[in-house]
Amino acid sequence: MSEQTIRKHLLSLLNGLLLLALSNASADQASPSDWSTADGAGHGTDPDLQRLLAIVDRYTEIATKTRLNADYVPGMVTVLDGDHLVSSGKSNVWEALTEVPGIEPYVGAQGERTLMIRGTGFIFSSGNFKVLVNGIAQNTNLHGGVRPVMSLPVELVERIEVIRGPGSAVHGEYAYTGVINVITRKDDNRAFVRVGEDERYSGGAALAWAGEGSDWRLNLNVFAEDMAAGDVISGPDGLTPALTNAPGPVNDARDSHAAILELDHRDFGLSAQHIENRHGEQFGINNTLPAPDDRLQLQHVNTAVDLHQGFALNSGWDATLRLGWLRHKQDVDEAILTILPVLGTVQANTVYEERQRYGGVQLEGRVGQRHELLIDLQYRKSEIREARSGGSFTGPVDFLLPEKDRHHLSLALQDQFRLSDDAMITTGLRYDDYNDAGNAFSPRLAAVWRLSSQHILKAQYAKAFRPPTFVEQYTRPNQILRGNPNIENTDSTNHELGYIFKGADTTVRATLYYSELNDLISVVSGTYTNGGDARLRGLELEIEHAVSKALSMHANTSYTDTEDRDTGNDLTGAPDWLANLGVHYRLSPGVLLDAHYRYVGDRARGAGDPRAALEDYQIVDLIASFVNVGQSGMTLRAGVRNLFDEDYAYPAPPGTYPEDYPQRGRQWWLQGEIAF
Repeated sequence: MSEQTIRKHLLSLLNGLLLLALSNASADQASPSDWSTADGAGHGTDPDLQRLLAIVDRYTEIATKTRLNADYVPGMVTVLDGDHLVSSGKSNVWEALTEVPGIEPYVGAQGERTLMIRGTGFIFSSGNFKVLVNGIAQNTNLHGGVRPVMSLPVELVERIEVIRGPGSAVHGEYAYTGVINVITRKDDNRAFVRVGEDERYSGGAALAWAGEGSDWRLNLNVFAEDMAAGDVISGPDGLTPALTNAPGPVNDARDSHAAILELDHRDFGLSAQHIENRHGEQFGINNTLPAPDDRLQLQHVNTAVDLHQGFALNSGWDATLRLGWLRHKQDVDEAILTILPVLGTVQANTVYEERQRYGGVQLEGRVGQRHELLIDLQYRKSEIREARSGGSFTGPVDFLLPEKDRHHLSLALQDQFRLSDDAMITTGLRYDDYNDAGNAFSPRLAAVWRLSSQHILKAQYAKAFRPPTFVEQYTRPNQILRGNPNIENTDSTNHELGYIFKGADTTVRATLYYSELNDLISVVSGTYTNGGDARLRGLELEIEHAVSKALSMHANTSYTDTEDRDTGNDLTGAPDWLANLGVHYRLSPGVLLDAHYRYVGDRARGAGDPRAALEDYQIVDLIASFVNVGQSGMTLRAGVRNLFDEDYAYPAPPGTYPEDYPQRGRQWWLQGEIAF
């Protein structure tokens, strides 16, 4: 099917849903004055219909650190419900994020799961989005990544909150193109087991305890997964026939496990997290296919402890004190590295450990009747505890320059000014200061205007940044690459306009955005350096509609136009069109059917890459759920991902794999769950 035909069908479908939404609109009602609550108009009292429309009544703190209905926050926020993700067959956080407009998950050469947001991600040497788990930041300063978190199962997720666009005014570093907060289940007892093709096994449980007659609450989420290598065969790589193992089998085996504990007592909270992921080399550390091997050579571990205590102050102000510790460890165990024909293949080992300690205080209160203020002061110290490399050709050597720690101080100010019962203006400014990366100012000016209970307009101007990572600054000079301690922050200037329609059984959201990316960090003549700018602009459209008590659907599409200011080309790997269509149908009280269609448009090549754009692809998933099987709370699910066994690949750099990184085809799975 041609791209033109695909676009025609998608636009026809979305236009039809939009007309349906408008035709079902009920008369306007008086707008509520409480911005922290949802309208709920026209929902009635039917529990099934309210379940179908629950997305209208979602709350979030991710955009302002104050509790607001998700549709009333500055900018555009997507809230993914955990139960919806389970019934739609998603297996982990990485897969779940396909449902967010403008986000394309992809896999890199070493099997790292990451994201492209609004066309950015592939060309950068570090993460450009910030990820939190229960509000605790997970990004490592080594490369800005958050690899372990992407493997968390959706069965243990209560919801995922996503800012599409800048978030540095509140969240600071790495909140460059987006912010993702994964919130695990609380006050819930359930367990699950899942079996899939290619010897894929996973299981986990959410356990909750509340003390009788006390305010103590304990929540524990645990999970483990083991997946053998599939049947993916690579194309040729960039080596000569005498050295190459390609074409050949790809080692995409992986295992993951996690334990997340939350202990709460009134205004006190303790969080402890351990999230670990191991996987095979896949397409090779330096984009040359390793010899067949089923070992899990790459390991990424995040371990965190966080304490917070709230206090009620005089005059209606509240304070929260927070202390925390995060450890990131990365281990590459005897990966095969092909350097030059004269050296052949050698074994490469690297061990990296980073520890972050942080503390801060947040003040929140009202001034008069119309101003809600937020003051957030934080300090974070990041220490490189180990950065050692070795292999069969050399002894251990630090791959980063020694004794390079980072001290980071930040202050954020925010004022949510209620201009009237129907209009709110949010102003914010955050200052981040680093001992090794200069400083950054991140202002924001945003407005939300409720024209009525059904029509909402939004506008936002914001700047965002990401600091250079340790890899970019401190890589020890070698024959291939060297760091640059003098590089500066990358920043962006962003403009957004949004519109939301909230009908009795339909919600429509539309967003226009324009962003300028400045001082991008790239490799020039073997050295990381600032240089080059880029431009993004695009449209995102979302529609949710409850056709009846038994049938609901959701659809979204996004168009992104990117430009590298230096070359005039599109940004590498950026898809022009993305689209999703999901249908949920209750066939009977005990049988649920879900279908999901995803379209990813052509992805651009970079300057100097002679290959044609990477072709578009379409994925169809089907899921059947059988509820209360044999006993109350028992659910059985069966599903198939990529029903039509579509061939698709993620982009590879030029000179490596001409046919890019092919992925697994059709996959069947079975799952059992019990709630107790």
